[in-house]
Amino acid sequence: MVTHQNRMVLFLAGIAVVMLLAAACAREGEKAATPAPASGTPAPTAAPKPAPTPVTTGTPAPAPAAQIYQPGAPPPVTGGPLVIGVPIPRSNEKDPGFATESFYKYHPDKLRLWQKATYGGENRGAGFATPTYFDPIRFNGLMRPIMWGMLFLQDMGRCSLVGQQDFSVCNGTRAMNMTTVVVPGIFKTWENPDSLTYIFHLRPGVLWPAIAPMLRTDREVTAADVKWFYETMQRESISKTSLERVAKIEAPDKYTVKFTMSAPEAELIYMLAHHNFGLFSKECYDDKQNCWGQKIITPAPFLMKENETRVRTVWEKNPEFWLKGLPYVDRKIQNQIADPSAVTAAFITGAIDDTTVLLPSQVAQLIKQVPGAQVSDIFGAPGQYHFDMQLDKPPFNDIRVRRAISMAIDRPTAWQLCCESHTMPPMPMPWHLMGRELSIPLAEAGPWYQYNPEKAKQLLTEAGFGNGMKITVTSGYPSGDKADLMLAVAAQLKKNVNVDLDVKVVDSVAHSNVFYEAKWEGFYFTWCAIAGCAAQDATTYILPYYSKSPQNTRHLNDPKWDDLYSKWRAAKDTKEYQNLLWEMNRYEMDNVYKIWIGAAGLFDVMQPWIENCTQHATTWGCSFNGMGYLVMIDPAKKPK
Repeated sequence: MVTHQNRMVLFLAGIAVVMLLAAACAREGEKAATPAPASGTPAPTAAPKPAPTPVTTGTPAPAPAAQIYQPGAPPPVTGGPLVIGVPIPRSNEKDPGFATESFYKYHPDKLRLWQKATYGGENRGAGFATPTYFDPIRFNGLMRPIMWGMLFLQDMGRCSLVGQQDFSVCNGTRAMNMTTVVVPGIFKTWENPDSLTYIFHLRPGVLWPAIAPMLRTDREVTAADVKWFYETMQRESISKTSLERVAKIEAPDKYTVKFTMSAPEAELIYMLAHHNFGLFSKECYDDKQNCWGQKIITPAPFLMKENETRVRTVWEKNPEFWLKGLPYVDRKIQNQIADPSAVTAAFITGAIDDTTVLLPSQVAQLIKQVPGAQVSDIFGAPGQYHFDMQLDKPPFNDIRVRRAISMAIDRPTAWQLCCESHTMPPMPMPWHLMGRELSIPLAEAGPWYQYNPEKAKQLLTEAGFGNGMKITVTSGYPSGDKADLMLAVAAQLKKNVNVDLDVKVVDSVAHSNVFYEAKWEGFYFTWCAIAGCAAQDATTYILPYYSKSPQNTRHLNDPKWDDLYSKWRAAKDTKEYQNLLWEMNRYEMDNVYKIWIGAAGLFDVMQPWIENCTQHATTWGCSFNGMGYLVMIDPAKKPK
């Protein structure tokens, strides 16, 4: 049996890979981080030799000392702060659709590293419409760290949060933005004395905001608050399956929370760090009529002040935020603009601070129109275009239909038509947790992802649809690249297998609602898996397929998948953890439980005055998503 001590020797050997940026360390990490594929469906080849490290501004200093461990291994028995990290070697893929030239030209490591913090100002962004009613138990697509009290944080922005105490000065170390590193949040330290016990120590002095109904005399966040929160999420949340191995939660004193597990859990810290588990109060839960919408009570960096659906959402800085020196800006404004051309126009005029575009030609044009604009290529946090289906209903309960439609799509041609090929092959599992910086080449995605219209016709004929069929598609995208991709795919399916796509476009609020309520017919088209996209933990990707999960809106009931999932959650080391992820990845693609079309890359384009903003392997953009509380405005570069 592998002992706890042996596991730690193995995983702490990866510290240098994560913490040092030297190319020699990256080459060593490549050998250790890439798992050996299992037999069966064509599997990924060994990771290629790393490309040259991009030129950076300045010389990053060595990362602060911290203990690092990887998923599948328990953290050290004592000590802290403890950090989770998975080494990722630099990719150098050569495959149609891998826009590696732009990826390295605009790699996030090339963005400037700030030294002294600037405070004040507004951070203005644009995004889709937000609901009129926030339900933190039912919806997980809305949980963003700017509006939630996070028990753990991610290493984000340009300056690393690892070991950081004074947030007014950068310690000269870049954040590891192409992987996931979890750092202490409200949970300041934690221990794992055995495989079934986790002991978390709260940071003293974290306050609930002074907003009704938080009327109790002592506003400090206590272990009793956290215990109630997790027990409520276990009982009611759409993410409750993540906590199904937590047998008991105790609060032995004011600042200690103890988890007793029913079985070993390889992913626990990653899951607890997910924005689904942003802390909210019992008082708010009990007063849903007045509290559950506009002003969820949470010890977050920003507090919501205004939310007008389809107009804008406004947050203001929490003056009592527990990380002293954060956030940097006074206010965040999310203008809700659905038309991509209107978003671009707002960026050009300086009305918003950042935008995301898909096409390399759009980036070139924006750079000309906005001198000094900063660009980062977001292939670390891609949206994955795909069709979701109700897998328990005809015709999609027939694997031949799913495979046929997938084979009838000429993906590289569709990518070129919609996106100037700034797209990658799809991949159901999170590649940043599987030791890859980019997705697998299309040739390695399995036979059902290779363009073969004749085989597709044969399979549809065998399934009884030789004359074709009509499929209703629910889409939330009236224009832009997503709509263009839909048109390209629809034309291919009509020509190749006589499948008509009847596209019904709804607004973004209705689009999210039909997904969570599983009320769509035919295909549900989205660019993100909603309950599994740009997430730091693999569980978020996997639970939508698990038969017992509330997130299984596709109604899949596959005992083999459930068995793989159970084995993976009990993985004993990182090699087993990653090998099982690869096996689930191949199994999902072989069964075509979703029809993956492509993994969209995005360019994050920022105004010259934006500092400390870049995408992350688990988020993108500056304004509404995860790292928005780290954004700064440089007044010297902003027009008066």
